[in-house]
Amino acid sequence: SIEAEEAWERIEQLTKDEKQTSITAEHLTTETSEKELRDLVTLLRTDGITEEISPEEYKDLTVKIKFYRQTSEALDARIAQQKQRAEGLLASMEDRYELDEQIAGAKEELAGAERSFEVQKAAREALLESISYMQARILPGIMEDASSFFARATAGRYTSLSSTQDFAVAAHTESGAAVPMGRMSGAVAELCYMALRFGMTRSLFQNEPMPVILDESFSSLDDLHLAAAFTAVYERAEAQKNQILLMTCRKRETALMEKIGPVEVIRL
Repeated sequence: SIEAEEAWERIEQLTKDEKQTSITAEHLTTETSEKELRDLVTLLRTDGITEEISPEEYKDLTVKIKFYRQTSEALDARIAQQKQRAEGLLASMEDRYELDEQIAGAKEELAGAERSFEVQKAAREALLESISYMQARILPGIMEDASSFFARATAGRYTSLSSTQDFAVAAHTESGAAVPMGRMSGAVAELCYMALRFGMTRSLFQNEPMPVILDESFSSLDDLHLAAAFTAVYERAEAQKNQILLMTCRKRETALMEKIGPVEVIRL
């Protein structure tokens, strides 16, 4: 911006010099009448030339006129160049303003991204801390309670459940073999999920009785596994004082549950 202002000042000065040169050239190019010659002498005296001039000196002035014209043309070219340069500087300034706005917008986006990163970082740390706490303090109780229910619901086919650091669950047989959930049958996997739900209910809510809703959770079990699962659910309800709501559209479940213990049947 300072360079542009200096360019405009130089343009104004050059314009003034051009006007003065044009005035002098105009007077010097008049025809050589006596009156005009006297006017020329007066002009020259005004400019500091006080002695009379001869025709030879006048001829010399024509050379100066030519020089003034050439100087004027050079000044015109210089002025045009300075104007072009000044316009270029102004255009550069406009580009700079636009660039400054883009830089300001990029800085604002960067600041927003940094704030988002800090939030995500804090959330990740909190999540990792929660996972560590759950693995150390909560998960063992969940797996212990779930294992007890799962062993009873599978009639002893599996003795316990375990979980890895990334919460991958596996069932263990009496011989010690581990069966991951991906290799369990659909019925056994359903019982495993149910066992984990009961384990979480007891660990998260301590020993407070909590209602449990089971909606068609036993439809894939055969009669033998269904009887074992119902027995485990009934014993769980008696021991933990849980209210368990079993929803089913099959008479088989209702008839079997009534044989295991007293239940209240609501038919809709």
